[in-house]
Amino acid sequence: MRRQQGSRGGSRRWLVNLTLLLATLLVCVLGLELVCRLLPTGPDKTQLNICGEHGGEPNSVEFCHLAGMNYVSCSPFRVPIARLAAAQAQINHPRT
Repeated sequence: MRRQQGSRGGSRRWLVNLTLLLATLLVCVLGLELVCRLLPTGPDKTQLNICGEHGGEPNSVEFCHLAGMNYVSCSPFRVPIARLAAAQAQINHPRT
């Protein structure tokens, strides 16, 4: 006969899952930023960008700007938001 876990065991499992998810996201973000900084970019070099709904999110646009990306792609109705976010990112964090 199995012993049932109380509410404490379930909350611990939830906390472990949340911690693993946050750690995975952190590794992905840091990894993406590292790749952006290490790969050569330019007209004849590798071009890094993101596409999809992430490309229209203002926080993602600012992250891409800070990471060194120069291109995002998003759905048409998000283009004005993405352009405004890109302009704000350039004003707040000018590239040299």
